[in-house]
Parts: sequence; structure tokens; C-alpha cells
Amino acid sequence: LGFGGSSLHAQSNANPYGIRNDLFDIYQRAERVADQPQVLKIADSLFAIGNKIHDVQVQAMAYNLKGRYALMTKDLATLRHIQKNLESLVRGTPHEWFLFHNWDRIFVYYLSQGQMANALNELERYQTTAAKYNNSYGISLGWLNTGHILCMQNMSAAAVDYYQKVLKAQLSGADD
Repeated sequence: LGFGGSSLHAQSNANPYGIRNDLFDIYQRAERVADQPQVLKIADSLFAIGNKIHDVQVQAMAYNLKGRYALMTKDLATLRHIQKNLESLVRGTPHEWFLFHNWDRIFVYYLSQGQMANALNELERYQTTAAKYNNSYGISLGWLNTGHILCMQNMSAAAVDYYQKVLKAQLSGADD
């Protein structure tokens, strides 16, 4: 795989986002240091390149890296800032799923802090938004998190219904 043109072919097969391979390599490098502050500089560089070449997906991927780090460092203010920026960046594009992915981090933040009421408020807001924009990823993520909440409340039988909805959506390809 490391010889001649076959290396490029192997890289493109490993690039699920379909972005330029050099940018995907930067993204992968950033993922390897996602728990370290240096990920923020890499994400800034990736965002700047995405902005320069007018690639919304690359910019959203940079926000994704920053959101991951913000959750690890329990930085709710940054998660909220990223959410606001993603809303204006990806709304109405095929990349709206990044919005719900970050929103999920806000939900997880509240759960990890034992703030169930705030977690439920976030879940309700993003379920409403996912339905409004008919975003299958956001809808499925809402079902998954509803199942998690029900499990936490010892309502496993009810949770199974939501988990089955997610599984059905994934198997049908509606969650792509």
C-alpha cells in the first residue's frame, strides 16, 4: 500500500468524508491529539483552509474537533459558541449533522454534570429542530438519547422502543 499510486488509492478509501486527502490527513492527526490543547491549533488551521477553499464540511470538521476537546475539558461556554457558529455554517447544507453532533455534546455535558433538567431541555430542543429540518441523523440521535435517559430512570422496557427505532433507521439507511 505504501508504494506508488496505490497509497493514494488506499487513503481515499479510508476517507469517509470525501474531502481532499491532505485535509483528511490533518483531521486524522488532530484526532490523535484530541485530548491535548494542540488540537485547537490544528483545528484552527483546518478551519482556515476550509474557509479559503469554501469547503463547509472541512470547516464543520474543524468545529467538531474543537467541540470534542471542549467536552473533554468540560467547557460549556465553548460548546455553546461552537453550536452557534455551526448553526449559521451548516444550516441548509448536507452537513447539518455536524450541528446535531455538537448538540449531543452539550446534552452529554449536562448529563455528566448531573444536570438532568438541562439535559432534557437540550434534548427537547434538538429533537424539535431535527424534526423541523427533517434531519434523520438528529432524529435518530434524539431517539438514542431518549433511550439513555429512560435507562437512567430504570425504564429499560421503554428505552428498548427508542433503541429499536435507532436500529431500524440505521438498517434502512435513513440515518446516513
